[in-house]
Amino acid sequence: AGVGMVLKEDAGGQHAVRLLVHGQAAERCGVIQVGDILTHVDGASVPETESPLALLIPGPQGTAVHLRFLRPGRGADGGPEGDEAGTPYEVTLVRGSAHY
Repeated sequence: AGVGMVLKEDAGGQHAVRLLVHGQAAERCGVIQVGDILTHVDGASVPETESPLALLIPGPQGTAVHLRFLRPGRGADGGPEGDEAGTPYEVTLVRGSAHY
């Protein structure tokens, strides 16, 4: 079971949130936003793992998964800010449920 989040890998190998599934844990936590970059799953660095990302997040229904993201920096007008590395944050979600 997953957490209700669709990711897309960009040309640089980063995995950005493309979609949050309505009513699922990733959306209901109220923190994750489209465009955020997934950097770690259960402490493992996403770019350095040898496992396909699609195998890292799903797991037995009702179990927790700890995710770390980077929210890209934003300019005053809300657009991307080239210099800012962004803000890291972490969430723990429960797989296969609307709970977080």
